[in-house]
Amino acid sequence: GTMVGTVVGAMLFVVAGCFSESYRMAVQGTLRRANPWLYAAGVAASFGQIFYFAALNVSPMSRVALITSMEVFITIALSLAFFGERLSARVAIAALLGFAGTMLLVGS
Repeated sequence: GTMVGTVVGAMLFVVAGCFSESYRMAVQGTLRRANPWLYAAGVAASFGQIFYFAALNVSPMSRVALITSMEVFITIALSLAFFGERLSARVAIAALLGFAGTMLLVGS
């Protein structure tokens, strides 16, 4: 699945570059200089896929799906810790309720 997504994404970049000169230049600029964050993201995504399928071997699909839904809450926590993002009270309450609900279901 990941390989198919990668190939389709690459084809979309090429097609979009055919219609927009500025887009083509932006893609070329991105690919010309190595960006360690892009490589790290690719490696992390690859390991994420491997661990997801490994988890399916040892746990029910419903539990694995719940655990993967934690990605949103982890992203919020990391954005607060590293980027100093601010949360509105509504978003904070919604995130806490979602996190608590997921923990409740995973723990049972």
